[in-house]
Amino acid sequence: MSSRPDELYDVIYQQTEKQHEQVLRLVKEMTAHPESFSEQEKEKINRMDIALQTATDILENLMTPDTQMSIVLRQGRIHVDLTKA
Repeated sequence: MSSRPDELYDVIYQQTEKQHEQVLRLVKEMTAHPESFSEQEKEKINRMDIALQTATDILENLMTPDTQMSIVLRQGRIHVDLTKA
């Protein structure tokens, strides 16, 4: 039987993937027709892309204390360092 945390994890992961697919469609459209998007819209699309890809990668990988992870994105790299404060 699934536990509530497992069920919630699955729901969040699936929603994040679905939202990222929507953003990637916008990225494709923005790349094909950049003139159709304002600079503010382009920036928002890039931020959503970065946030959702990062969230997906963190959900896919075990992050325990003293864990480091580099996430390679289309826009560059993000380094996550989970160290105790």
